[in-house]
Amino acid sequence: MKRLAILFLAASAAYAQSDWRRLGGSTFDAGLASPATGPVASVWFSADGGKLYARTVAGSIWETADMERWSAAPAPTQRPTASSVSVRTPEPSRTIAVANGTVYALGSNLFRSMDNGRSWTNLTGFNGRSVIGEGQNDLAVNPRDPDNIAVANAWGVWASHDGGLSWLGLNSGLPNLPVKEIATGAQLKALISGIGFAQLPAGGATWEPIESEPDYASLSQTLGTPVTAFASAGETAYAGGADGRIWVSRDWSLSNKAATWTVSPGVAGGAIERIHVDTAAPNAAWAASAGRSKSILRTINSGQFWDDITGALVDNPAHGIAVSRSSGAIYIATDRGIFTARADLNALGPVSAWRSLGGLPEAVARDVQVAGTRIYAAIDGYGVYSASEPLLSGTVRIVSSADLTERAAAPGSLVSVIGRRIQSARSGDLAFPVLAAEERESQIQVPFEATGSLMSLRLDSMMLMLPLKPVSPAIFQDHDGAPMLVDSGTGLTIDAKATLTPGSRIQILATGLGRTTPNWPTALAAPVDNPPAVSATVQAYLGGRLVEVTRATLAPGYVGLYVVEIELPAILDSGPAELYLSGGGAESNRVRVYLTSER
Repeated sequence: MKRLAILFLAASAAYAQSDWRRLGGSTFDAGLASPATGPVASVWFSADGGKLYARTVAGSIWETADMERWSAAPAPTQRPTASSVSVRTPEPSRTIAVANGTVYALGSNLFRSMDNGRSWTNLTGFNGRSVIGEGQNDLAVNPRDPDNIAVANAWGVWASHDGGLSWLGLNSGLPNLPVKEIATGAQLKALISGIGFAQLPAGGATWEPIESEPDYASLSQTLGTPVTAFASAGETAYAGGADGRIWVSRDWSLSNKAATWTVSPGVAGGAIERIHVDTAAPNAAWAASAGRSKSILRTINSGQFWDDITGALVDNPAHGIAVSRSSGAIYIATDRGIFTARADLNALGPVSAWRSLGGLPEAVARDVQVAGTRIYAAIDGYGVYSASEPLLSGTVRIVSSADLTERAAAPGSLVSVIGRRIQSARSGDLAFPVLAAEERESQIQVPFEATGSLMSLRLDSMMLMLPLKPVSPAIFQDHDGAPMLVDSGTGLTIDAKATLTPGSRIQILATGLGRTTPNWPTALAAPVDNPPAVSATVQAYLGGRLVEVTRATLAPGYVGLYVVEIELPAILDSGPAELYLSGGGAESNRVRVYLTSER
């Protein structure tokens, strides 16, 4: 359980420092040897071969020493000049490298020759395509190991340690995902430049392409200019152009090819990158422009007039825009991150001062969306992040500490108060211990003595209602949405990308499993030896099938944490599977794990 302690404390500290949680990673499934990412222009090794450097098409330079974790290069690093080699290659080659008598040639594929170019072996071609993707850009050979090679192409960075006989993508930790738009609705989707819309499987770290990018060619022809943004609500539609103009149609529909369009007066400072339309009141819309002036525009009369609300965000191109009716907040995705301001959404007038929302990587924010109580941000290179929207606009909420979602609590549960630091919490004469308190998040434990179905909870001088159930299970998830699991045999945490094997025993970190036998005091860490068992019957489901729960107890040494140990079946189907817990008629959040049929 020692490694489990480290994982839990690290996760808690991260949540306290930032309300943002990354959804998935910065790679997508392209059907290649490993997950892919955005294009990389060049790669090279350090003089001693101890580090690999990569320069993305956007110009960022990253370095790795272990071929897994990338970090920004601390100083400008130049790719060494390639040596001149004269050999006959099997196809026109962009890069040729020689190492200890081995010649590598990079064209549409990577080739190797052991006899100075008289014969060649294709190292990446298979069934008519490259296993590392097309668009090869650069090749590097480790100066201390000629079999250690790396290739940069339109799909990221790829490495081989056996002279090209096998390949591994180095993209999982490389912040180079070209995500440029977010779509919310029945499912969250991210638009990846050059790929199309992709979705993220529950608990997964790799985006899966599902549909092509929107095609505005026909509308561009109708309006006589390249259309760069489009939004509609009912029969009202807005289209933004590369020249900064905005058109409005009041009779638009998918089937109406003869919709009438009217150009709005005035022009934005640059290409219109995103338009947000109020679905409840389509006469109101907001537009984000890539210009350095007049980058944020608003209309409340269907485009008859747009007013400039850029204010202090001048010289900060905007790429995405979203509006929250519930909080009266406007969110802007810009070159310098996400900003927010308040405004009267029904009338013209000044907006409040723009303020930056911290906690995100220092990179260009490509889009922002609000859905329900959540806000989503697309950060160039890093992927998609999510946070509680009411928190950012000043509302206080109570959520499960396990997955930061609103759900009923149970006696003994860990819950988080999002949006405020609190000093005391109580319901009537029953005190709720405050276990941790930071500027915008506090964690409390529901007393084991709590009863009823709805509790009036006083947080300092504020009152909130807390739904209560005898059992309300929730599985802890990390920043990427992966479940927090421990291998029972080794006591080590299980990596999100690791596969679970038949017959193995896995410990699931959870909360909300209710009272124990024997009864245990609130706010007291569970004993290391013979921790109290969960009184309720806890069941676990894997891939829709019931699996054996070998024990369910309080987590030794912790307050409000439970450990549910399961034994996996002797026969498993390889691939992803949903895992969840149930107890007392309530189900936990569903998380994704990966299985293998091999022991």
